Amino acid sequence: MTHKHQTAQVREKLARLGLFWPKPLYHLLQEGITWLTGKPYWGQQTLLNQTPWIHLATACLSLFGGAAVAWAIATSSPVFWVLLPIPWLFVVGAARKLQTNISHQCVHFNFSRNKIADRIFGELISTVLLSQDFGAYRRDHIEDHHGKNFATTEDPDAVFLLELGFSPGMRDDDP
Repeated sequence: MTHKHQTAQVREKLARLGLFWPKPLYHLLQEGITWLTGKPYWGQQTLLNQTPWIHLATACLSLFGGAAVAWAIATSSPVFWVLLPIPWLFVVGAARKLQTNISHQCVHFNFSRNKIADRIFGELISTVLLSQDFGAYRRDHIEDHHGKNFATTEDPDAVFLLELGFSPGMRDDDP
């Protein structure tokens, strides 16, 4: 039995357990398990339908809110400095989401479905995060990754995965 199949069986057993619980508690349990594992049970509906705009708003709120809280802690009494890692987690998580999700969708012109708007968002994100500018990122990503070198030893993403120990043809349940 594959790992994926075993995971699905465990999720389904947990889903059946909830039939004997009060509905609000059952839904809260299932949402919590889905949040922790990233694996919804069969037929589970999403709690929120997150549009690209909600992703952008929550990432910006987390980035700027986390930075504001970190600044407030850093400029307060040194006793509170031990709390700094908490807002840093929000800032780093938001920066990562902006770069790997939103900027990536902008590079493919999939974020707003408007090339001009996606370019503006991509440029703003790269400016705020002090990362590779939109044009260079798009060129690297589209030409080097999605171009003729896709999934070859010339593809930087494939090289990175090979360096991590992944090999072509690996399955989910391979150690």
